[in-house]
Amino acid sequence: MIFGMLFLIIYTIYICGGLVPGLQTLNSPELKGQIVKVFGKLGHQGWTSLPKTGSIFWWVIFSSLTLGVGIGVLVQPQLVVRFMMVKSRRELYRSLILGSIFILLMTGGAYFTGTLSNVYFFKTFGKPAILLKEINGNVDKIIPFYITQAMPEWFSYIFLLTILSAAMSTLSSQFHAIGTAVGRDIYEKGLAQISNTDKKDENTIMFTRAGIIITLFFTALLAYYLPGSIIARATAVFFGLCTATFLPSYTAMLFWKKTTKAGVIASSLTGFISMIILFLFVYGKTTKAFGIAKLIFGPNYKISLPWSVIDPLVFALPLSTIVLIVVSLITKDTVPEITKYLFEEKK
Repeated sequence: MIFGMLFLIIYTIYICGGLVPGLQTLNSPELKGQIVKVFGKLGHQGWTSLPKTGSIFWWVIFSSLTLGVGIGVLVQPQLVVRFMMVKSRRELYRSLILGSIFILLMTGGAYFTGTLSNVYFFKTFGKPAILLKEINGNVDKIIPFYITQAMPEWFSYIFLLTILSAAMSTLSSQFHAIGTAVGRDIYEKGLAQISNTDKKDENTIMFTRAGIIITLFFTALLAYYLPGSIIARATAVFFGLCTATFLPSYTAMLFWKKTTKAGVIASSLTGFISMIILFLFVYGKTTKAFGIAKLIFGPNYKISLPWSVIDPLVFALPLSTIVLIVVSLITKDTVPEITKYLFEEKK
């Protein structure tokens, strides 16, 4: 992954004629003018400038891509599984520097290359990427098209392996989380308790496998039927949902000894339910996609700006945090086992 991203960054700078000339071309009146003409009303002011404060693009970048994805990465279930497998704090401290460099390279390299790719498209086709007929307004096609057009043929295969290596490490943890949720939480701690079966262990494995297979099937369906320009938006939705549901609880269990089980449950339910409600009835893109709001309130249902473009996380995360604090203070539940372990280790 590191090799693939480094080559992508360096070769992009090379085909742009160098870093400074590439940035100058990116900010040139000819190239900048084309994109501002199309997206200026949404707040776009060029690739080297922030969007207009309070505009649609400004809210998308800061409330969804920066806030939602930026802190959402901390609470992805597959990464939490990895965190729980660490032997001690020493391993965490050792990984901090390398992990920070890796995240900066992967995320920063992707943003940097995506921006500079417009210089290549402008020099080759006379237009920025989003205006090309081959892209047809689908931003998800830009980087694949750029790789096949601008990079050496051999790098296309290396880049494919880079993506697969990233996907395999993520999928292995997600399979673990999905299987555990179905086999352990739903069946063993739920259905098996109700039916009081003697074959709990055997059935747990079966339910775990079935959960993974069914989830993979529906994931493949989603990948096939979802519309274009969905990757960044779907990532922000998933990360935001995880953040509002889990981040207050994880943080409190790590650093606040007064955290109670009731507070964790109340916070998680509040974050999850509030995010779903906001997705269905307030956030413009998801409200339109689901169509439930118009079905209930009629075809004229519409949320005014800027509320329809502010990520639901901005409202749901503070709400779930407040609920956690209040419920933990007014209840006297036993401290969760993970909290006991962490505070005992700290002592």
